Amino acid sequence: MEWHSETWTNNKHVNSSHDGDSSAQKFADDLVQLGNGAITLDNQDGCVPMQRMGRIVKTQQKLKEVVFPNVSQHFFDYSWLRQRAILAPRNEDVSVMNKQLLQELPGSVQVYNSIDTTCDSNEAVNYPAEFLQTFKTSGVPSHTLELKIGAQIMFLRNLHPPSLCNGTRLCIKKLMPNII
Repeated sequence: MEWHSETWTNNKHVNSSHDGDSSAQKFADDLVQLGNGAITLDNQDGCVPMQRMGRIVKTQQKLKEVVFPNVSQHFFDYSWLRQRAILAPRNEDVSVMNKQLLQELPGSVQVYNSIDTTCDSNEAVNYPAEFLQTFKTSGVPSHTLELKIGAQIMFLRNLHPPSLCNGTRLCIKKLMPNII
């Protein structure tokens, strides 16, 4: 499987300033052309040639190295982190990459487990904790959450719109037993 990589300074506004990063501006321009149907499709399969849209890398490891070079030295530089993201089509790929990137950060891992009990003890036999912990549903965090100070996290649910809503990226500053 090939992986596509492009560092892009502003992932919300395609036509905004890119701080002089010509590759980011080219990528933004290509996205606009793609959206307008102005990019020539590959004659064989009717797909957009990815070489035109950015750099192709062969492995997940190379993708991480290209997008997050020397992450252990830059993880507290929020402007550097803001410019980087890896999007993947499958949650299992995201989990593997997140775990590997977390290992590169200094410090110890704090493990948080979800609540695995029911409100009504009579219902506990219908939903064993072991069964509930196996769910890997999109948009729902896994049963076990491993974090380090400095790691990036993303809100999955609106907490305080418009400032803290779905998709907001944050960096962990402090980890306590029951509070992040």
